[in-house]
Amino acid sequence: MKKIYFFSVLMGLASFSIGQKRISTSQAVNVLPLEISSSNGAVSRNASDTLTLHLDFNSSTPTLIRSGTAGDGGFVGGSNSYGDIAKAQKFDATYGVTGAGTISELLFWFGGKEGTGAQSFTPTIWADNNGIPGAVLATGTPFTHADMDTNQLAAQPIGTRAAYNVSAAFPTGALIPMDEIFWAGFTFNHIVGTYAGVWTSSDGDFTDAVTNTFELWGPLPGDWMPFNDGTANTWGIDVALAIYPVVEFLPVGIKNNNGLASHGVRPNPAMDKITVMFSLPSTSNVTLEITDINGRIVETLSVANVSSTQSIEVNTSNYNNGIYFYSVKTNTEKINGKFAVAN
Repeated sequence: MKKIYFFSVLMGLASFSIGQKRISTSQAVNVLPLEISSSNGAVSRNASDTLTLHLDFNSSTPTLIRSGTAGDGGFVGGSNSYGDIAKAQKFDATYGVTGAGTISELLFWFGGKEGTGAQSFTPTIWADNNGIPGAVLATGTPFTHADMDTNQLAAQPIGTRAAYNVSAAFPTGALIPMDEIFWAGFTFNHIVGTYAGVWTSSDGDFTDAVTNTFELWGPLPGDWMPFNDGTANTWGIDVALAIYPVVEFLPVGIKNNNGLASHGVRPNPAMDKITVMFSLPSTSNVTLEITDINGRIVETLSVANVSSTQSIEVNTSNYNNGIYFYSVKTNTEKINGKFAVAN
């Protein structure tokens, strides 16, 4: 059974209250007012969208939730004395995933940290596995307490909805799976007395927590558990985490009706090599054909019996600089694209 404490960001005057909720104590404390200013909740960054629908601080007060005994138990939205080793938020059509594309970055808003241990956090994207985080799709560069400036004024705005103080990029991008569902969050090593946690929504403001907000109980391989499963074994709170994916969606129409989808090429322009990314709904043989600006076939590559999200790496070190076209073909479908070479 987990005991938790709540600390909320107040938008107006200071107030103080203590109340019992299950086995927790709720306390509102006076901190600097949250200042967020930008155009809208889905910020455009070079045709990117930042997914914020799950946690909009215009409609839910930011809350920092402590676990265990106040001062020594850590944070519900991160590392704590219970030995949790990962936190994950689910993203699907309900929370902003509108189609095929890539996840280029994760933004986090950490609200508290304590201790001096060498704790490391690894930004992670997981596929969905029947309602819980499944296979790891991508990991970013780990970060530590030193990378978290938890002073509220250090937070950077995400439109008018949210904020962040840690960013983690995925240089080659993490492909959005075919089912257009993924989990985003971070893993971390457990160190007694050294903890950090992200802001959450206020308890009760995120009713999808039972299916969308999860944590991994250690030790490895661990068990994925919701924050609230309706029993006394979990936190028993309905919150969303301040975890925000930056997603580059493909233009409408690039996905065929039958399901073959292009996820583009990286890097573009190419330097020595490119990776052509695509996904298909069923097992197929795939041919990648590359032609130059004059229509001459430069290279043809084939892969057999592939399905779901795939990528093909092409060595372009011997290509002349210029524009090239590619096609990904199965027995029944074909998608096209282009890239530049600048060796």
